[in-house]
Amino acid sequence: MSENKAPVAKKKKTESSNIFLSVALLLIIGVMGYLVVDLKKKLS
Repeated sequence: MSENKAPVAKKKKTESSNIFLSVALLLIIGVMGYLVVDLKKKLS
C-alpha cells in the first residue's frame, strides 16, 4: 500500500510545482511587459 501511495504523492508534487512555475513565469512576463511599457512612456 505504501508503495502505491509514493508515486501518486510524487506525481501530485510535480504537478503543483509545475503550476507554481507557470504562475511565476506569467508574473515575470507581466512585470517585464509593464517595465517595457513604462520605459517607452519615459522615453517618449
